[in-house]
Amino acid sequence: MKSAGRGSVAQLNAKYEQELNAYLEMYSYDSDRIFYLANEYMLLNNYHRANKIFLKDNKDIKNVFGAATTYRFMGQNENAIQKYTQAESYLGRGLANRNLDNYDSAVNDLQTYISRTGAHDGYVALADVYFKMGKNKEAYSIASQGLAKYKDSKILRTLANNI
Repeated sequence: MKSAGRGSVAQLNAKYEQELNAYLEMYSYDSDRIFYLANEYMLLNNYHRANKIFLKDNKDIKNVFGAATTYRFMGQNENAIQKYTQAESYLGRGLANRNLDNYDSAVNDLQTYISRTGAHDGYVALADVYFKMGKNKEAYSIASQGLAKYKDSKILRTLANNI
C-alpha cells in the first residue's frame, strides 16, 4: 500500500471515530445502542472496533462484560481480568486467568462460578484448567460431577475419557 493510501486510511478512521461519537452523542451515549452497535462488530469478528465501542459505556454491565470479552478475544487478558472483575463475571475472569497460566486464580474463579450457577461451561472450564495443571484426578472428578448433572454432554464425556 502506498503511503498516500495509508494516509487515506488514517483519515477514514478519524472520520469514522468522529461520526461514531456524533451518533452516540445524539443518543446521549445510550447503553442499549452502544451494546447493539458493538455486538454487530463482534458478530463480524472485529473485536478491536467492538471493544472501542463497548468502552464508551462503563456503567451498563452488559457493555463492561462486552469490553472484557473483546479484550480476552484480542489476547489482552490482563485488561479482560480488570473488566470481568468490574462485571463480576467469574467465568470470564477464570478463562482470562487460565489464558495467563494463573491457574490458582482460575480455579478459584471457576469454583465460585460453579457454586453460584452450576452451569455446564463451568465444569468444562474447571476440568480443563485442572488438566492443564497436571491434576488429572481433580480434572476427572470435575468432569464426572458435570456429567452427573449434564448426562448428554459430549465435551464432558470426551474430557473424562481423555483424562
